[in-house]
Amino acid sequence: MTTISRLLVPLSGSELDEAVLHEAATIAGPIDAEVVLLSVAHYHTRDSRPVAVERARRILDAAEERLREAGLRVQALVGHGEVADEIVRAAVAQQAGLVVMGARGHGSLRRLIERSVPDDVRRRSRVPVLLVHGTRRMVLVTAA
Repeated sequence: MTTISRLLVPLSGSELDEAVLHEAATIAGPIDAEVVLLSVAHYHTRDSRPVAVERARRILDAAEERLREAGLRVQALVGHGEVADEIVRAAVAQQAGLVVMGARGHGSLRRLIERSVPDDVRRRSRVPVLLVHGTRRMVLVTAA
């Protein structure tokens, strides 16, 4: 049986973050796992970099405070670049046992037209991914 000592929790600043943080805390608390929060600063020009990094930092600060108040061990990281790439990279680099992230739950036709970050992470990750939907339904996708 594999024990999970670290969860990677990518945050986007969307309304899904609340449900994602709740699920991560519910999992991490009883097993005393560290929660690694990740917000990716995605920007296309040097001029937009400071704004994107500041936004990522604000997202992380609020989440980190909330989880620390709940008595959890927390680490916060700002990633830079393409969001899915950074999540997949961080899962390996941080030796995460599970990625807990939000997913909007778009229908299959929409997913065919436009790839989503959760779909991309789910397909590429070597670490199991728990997708948290706005309705709080969850799908556990095991790594290949």
